[in-house]
Amino acid sequence: MGWQDAVAIGVVLGASLYLISLVWRGVAGEKSAGCGAACGKCSAGGGREPAQVVSIGPAPAAKASGRSQPSGPL
Repeated sequence: MGWQDAVAIGVVLGASLYLISLVWRGVAGEKSAGCGAACGKCSAGGGREPAQVVSIGPAPAAKASGRSQPSGPL
């Protein structure tokens, strides 16, 4: 077995342990109230302002800067 095989096995084992830990935390994690429990703690603010909602749309038309613009079809 070469060094590349050892590295590949180590990466696979590390990824497997990580996935197992995620599953374990999801199944046997804390049983405290989460964000969906309506306990009122999340909406208390905590000193943070809500994120500003920005809508994305077409750019506003450029204003004339002293030049005359054609007013009709050419």
